[in-house]
Amino acid sequence: MSKRKKGVKTQIITITVEASTPRNLLATHPLMKKGGVHEKTQSAKRTASRRETRRMAREWGDFHQSLCFV
Repeated sequence: MSKRKKGVKTQIITITVEASTPRNLLATHPLMKKGGVHEKTQSAKRTASRRETRRMAREWGDFHQSLCFV
């Protein structure tokens, strides 16, 4: 215990803090921090690549067929 000098008054200060609005507890959940920008899956990327290749081949074939003189 500390010794106090006689005649010295201590002043008690009370601080009140207003309650803030309730927060979304799911947004601050640790597992939700793993979220982020959604990306395409690897199989979706492969499928898109195959689709693009087929489209280019089809356009190439159409172009060359129009050059044939029958």
